[in-house]
Order: sequence, then C-alpha cells, then structure tokens
Amino acid sequence: MYHGEMKVDFTEASEYWSEIIDAILGQRG
Repeated sequence: MYHGEMKVDFTEASEYWSEIIDAILGQRG
C-alpha cells in the first residue's frame, strides 16, 4: 500500500492536472 506516497503524488499531480485541464478548457472554450 502506497497511501502516503500517493497522497504526496496527488498533491503535486493536482497542480499538474489543473494546468492541463485549464489548457483543454481554454481550447474548447
């Protein structure tokens, strides 16, 4: 179980995905 590591990865990934989602929404918008 990598719960501790997953938590940290998710925090970093959330910022990473936020930029990607903003880019996708920007293109579709």
